[in-house]
Amino acid sequence: MDEMKPDEMKPVETKPMDTNMDEFEGKLREQMRRVDAPARLQSRVMVRIREQERARASHVRMWSMAIAAALLLTVFAGAGLVLKQRHERQQAELARQQFEVAMRVTARSMSNVQRAIERAERKAEVGQ
Repeated sequence: MDEMKPDEMKPVETKPMDTNMDEFEGKLREQMRRVDAPARLQSRVMVRIREQERARASHVRMWSMAIAAALLLTVFAGAGLVLKQRHERQQAELARQQFEVAMRVTARSMSNVQRAIERAERKAEVGQ
């Protein structure tokens, strides 16, 4: 290896540690300094917030209306079933009453026929 001669050697500049820290802190402060927001940023942000609130309110109204419509359909369907069942019970009661009347008429007719047969039999016995 080549050795350096004393006259070729240059002194190395060293900075004290405090100077290096001061430079670092200065650069850090510069990077961290407060930066003002762009002009009209606040108004743009507030406009966007209002738009989002309107959209959210619109969605809430839409879902509320959809739920209300579903509930109304359920109520009307239930009412329709109740009315249908009531009508079927009334029809069944009417059919039962008509059957009872028909059975009474039939029983009376059968009784009349039975009496007519008995009279005819008595007449036939007397006429013999």
